[in-house]
Amino acid sequence: MKDNESNVQEFIRSLSLADDILFSVAFNRNIPATEHLVRTILSRPDITIVSVETQKKFTSLFGHSVILDALAYDSNGSVIDIEVQRVSSSPDGEIVPRMEFYAAACLLSGLKKGESYSMAKDVYVIFIVDRDIFGKGKPVYMFSMADEEDGRRLGGRIHIAVANGEYRDNMETEHGRFYHDFYESEARKAVTPLLREMLEIYKEEGLMRLESDRFLEKYKEMVAEKAMQEGIQRGALRNQQETAERMLRDRLPVETIAGYTDLSVDEVNRLAAQMR
Repeated sequence: MKDNESNVQEFIRSLSLADDILFSVAFNRNIPATEHLVRTILSRPDITIVSVETQKKFTSLFGHSVILDALAYDSNGSVIDIEVQRVSSSPDGEIVPRMEFYAAACLLSGLKKGESYSMAKDVYVIFIVDRDIFGKGKPVYMFSMADEEDGRRLGGRIHIAVANGEYRDNMETEHGRFYHDFYESEARKAVTPLLREMLEIYKEEGLMRLESDRFLEKYKEMVAEKAMQEGIQRGALRNQQETAERMLRDRLPVETIAGYTDLSVDEVNRLAAQMR
């Protein structure tokens, strides 16, 4: 029991805001933090966030459903989807199509039955990625629909921002400082007061530790549901293995993974060895 508690505490100490479980807890209904994130990444200090919910599920009656890391709305009714992605845990070639799909899902969600298409609200899809997937060294890559020859924009309701987390060493810039703190696991090393306070509250003051079992159970359910949404339905054993692999990528202790997936410690260790 003590070993398991020690493993849980070590796991919590290793978390940064870029990890799914801490992000989903720290940003849920946290308007100031979400507003800071959106304003910084989009360089839009005029944006005012009015609501935010993490792990928001969009269920489609006709096609693929999605679970958004965070869904926010601003004072103009714009829909803002925030996704945190680690390149190492994303299948090759999947990140960009996922951006497009999520943008379409958000656009549809903002249009009520019977409303004119012209009434659709702006959609911002923000993908925070830990690597510079486009290789040009920019802090943020912005995309919208435009004419391929002259660059003239078409419509303009969908905005896709790819935040380059690899830019976190550029501490002289606001983007660099934000990314640095977003990927930092130690509160004392964070330079942004708001993000440093979030790390202190959810880690060092023990709010997560006090309810760690509940959070880990929620995490298990979360990754299992995401696995199902991505089409991983290959039998009970394989589903357990997929869940374990996702938890390994997020650096949970082997003993904790075994307890929550009903796999043996040896089985989890074998999966970990195969992933190296």
